Amino acid sequence: MSPAPPTSPTPPPPPQLRLQQSVAAMPVGFAGISLPASVASAAVLGMAKMTTRRIVPDDARERVGGKVAGRTSSAEAWVAQHVGAEASAPCTNCTQGYGPFKGRPCVVVPDLLLGACAGCHFNSQGTKCSFRAAKRKDLEVDDVDAPVPKRSRGSKPADPSLAVSSAPPQSHRKSATKGRRDSTVPARPSRSVYDQDQYAQDLAEAREMTSEQRRVESLHLRGRLLALEVAEADE
Repeated sequence: MSPAPPTSPTPPPPPQLRLQQSVAAMPVGFAGISLPASVASAAVLGMAKMTTRRIVPDDARERVGGKVAGRTSSAEAWVAQHVGAEASAPCTNCTQGYGPFKGRPCVVVPDLLLGACAGCHFNSQGTKCSFRAAKRKDLEVDDVDAPVPKRSRGSKPADPSLAVSSAPPQSHRKSATKGRRDSTVPARPSRSVYDQDQYAQDLAEAREMTSEQRRVESLHLRGRLLALEVAEADE
C-alpha cells in the first residue's frame, strides 16, 4: 500500500485580507470611548464616518461609558447621538427627559436604529420609542408578533389571575449563621418580573438584531447569569 501523498499546508490569506481581518478586530475609538470589536456593528462603523454635529457632555459620557462598550445597541446609540439630526419634535420619552442623554436633544439617523431615536435605542430599549411605533404603524406592521404558547393536550386552562406571578409558597431554610443551626429564617419569595409584555418586547428586539448581535448579547447575558448565581451562592 503506497503512502498517502503529503498534504500541502493551508496557504495564508492574502495581505489585503489579513489587513481587513486585523482592522475588523481592532477597537474603534469614538468621542472619548473605546468601542471593542464585539460591539462595532456595521451601523457603528458607518455612522463613525459621518460628520460630528454635537458633543455629548462629559457627565453623560461618564454615566453611560460602561454600557456603551458592552452592548451593540448602546454603542450605536452613542455614535448616533453625535452625528444624527435633531428631531423636529422630540419623542415621548425624550419629551419627559428619559434616556441616557436626558432627552437633550432627541436625535435620529434616517434609515438606522430601526426608526427609534438614539436615546431610546440605547440599551436595546428602542421598542419604547414613539418614533418606532409610528414607523411600524405606517408600514402596517404589528408592534409585537410574539407566538402564543400552546397548551398541552389534556391540561386545564391556566387561571389568568396566576399568570403574572410565579412566587412559590413561603418556605423556611436553615440559617447559615454558625452556632444557630436550629434557627430558621423565612426564605425570600421570588417575584416574577419577567412578564408577558417584557417577553414580547425582548423577542421583538431579538428579531431585529443580526445573528452576530444576538451571539454577542447571549454571551453578555450568560456572564451576567453566572455572576448572579455566584453572588447568590455567597449569601
